[in-house]
Amino acid sequence: MHSTGLYIDMDNWDGYGLNITLYGKYPFQMNRQLTLYPLAGLGYDMMFYNKNEYGPEDTRKGLEGKDTLYLRIGGGLNYYFSEHLRFNAKLLYNIHLYSEVAADFDEYSVHGPGLSLGVSYVF
Repeated sequence: MHSTGLYIDMDNWDGYGLNITLYGKYPFQMNRQLTLYPLAGLGYDMMFYNKNEYGPEDTRKGLEGKDTLYLRIGGGLNYYFSEHLRFNAKLLYNIHLYSEVAADFDEYSVHGPGLSLGVSYVF
């Protein structure tokens, strides 16, 4: 499972939100150091606070229509530098499934790729 807190600060917009994604993956051990895996998951984005210079502040109740459901498919790898230290990479394609805001606009699309890179210490 993956969850990320989000804070956005632009010239005319501030917002807080949360992304929760549940993944399934099937790892293939290529050698002692490298593991490759396909993965797929369902992601859910929700906003808790939104303020911009053009309108009033919105809190969770006013932002429920901006919640978004995604299908995320792709693959990843883990490269072990040592028994405890590893490099992680995921390349995912996000397929927008539903949000009330997007349902009002035919041309609105949030499909697209995403790349995650990281280093982790395994206890």
